[in-house]
Amino acid sequence: MRRIICDHKIDGNEWLETARVAHSLGLRSNCTMLYGHIENEEDRADHLVRLRELQDETHGFVTFIPLAFHPDNTALHHVPKTTGFDDIKNIAVSRLMLDNIPHIKAYWVMMTPRIAQVAQRFRRRRSGRHHCGRAHLPRRRRNHGTRPAPRPSCSS
Repeated sequence: MRRIICDHKIDGNEWLETARVAHSLGLRSNCTMLYGHIENEEDRADHLVRLRELQDETHGFVTFIPLAFHPDNTALHHVPKTTGFDDIKNIAVSRLMLDNIPHIKAYWVMMTPRIAQVAQRFRRRRSGRHHCGRAHLPRRRRNHGTRPAPRPSCSS
């Protein structure tokens, strides 16, 4: 499958080994999963299991970012786009499978702002660069006097 999607990149085993070495040197990194192309649910589960196993070994991943495939202007333009349900399901399964990775990102650029807002309601820590409210800040920094006034709630 990787040869079809991204034949110019290293394979999954090489990627995992690169991350393992980086983590052993004290570097921290993020991990991703591109979904919604030609993979099936078994492929997605295998991907998550492999990330979980490496995290159990190295504790080096900081954030997992599921990335919805956008088929426009690709050789796979015939593949349907992911639905909001697919996106939320991937966040939910990732949260369950990767409970050993501190952050699961609901990346609004890939899943639309509205779906990312829904994902945030399911207690995702971050949705990219902009946040709704300030619940993601540690308590000791919330009322510290150097922060701008709180933004309106994103629930509207």
